[in-house]
Amino acid sequence: DALFTEWCYSVKKYRQNTVYATYGVLKPLLNAAKEDGYPVDDNYKHLKGKCTDVDAIYLTEDEIDRIYRLNIPELIKAGEVDPKSMMEQTRDLFIIACWTGLRRSDINRLDKASFNIEDKTITVTAEKTKRQVVIPMHPIVFKLYKKYNGRFPHLGDKGKTNKHLRECARHAG
Repeated sequence: DALFTEWCYSVKKYRQNTVYATYGVLKPLLNAAKEDGYPVDDNYKHLKGKCTDVDAIYLTEDEIDRIYRLNIPELIKAGEVDPKSMMEQTRDLFIIACWTGLRRSDINRLDKASFNIEDKTITVTAEKTKRQVVIPMHPIVFKLYKKYNGRFPHLGDKGKTNKHLRECARHAG
């Protein structure tokens, strides 16, 4: 357990809550393995499975706008962003999430949403609740709808997405 914990922090650079959440998943699996007769050392039982409180952060409308206005092609040209990066698409989908309140799972299902351009609404069935919601279309969301001709890219894995968003926030100040 000490080697795994050290690996999580030093190699993977995980934060404490990620490590604790991992323990929360591992402990029931190890308990089940032990019950099934597999040789499992009891050291895992002292691992914390509860997370610590974190500061809730939010963005102001001005900060969201600064991230939206970030000139990523210019940053690529200046060598500050990898030309193969999907950072611009990630940023655009994040902006849509900010102005719609959609979860990550629903952002990746925008192709199943109905965009009513005349009424300026988006109708989507939420993945988690299975309920249909109608969301007013913010003007920036409408611009992004036109930018992608209604065919949105998908967010990459959470790690890459978070890395791109941190980079966008840093560049946007």
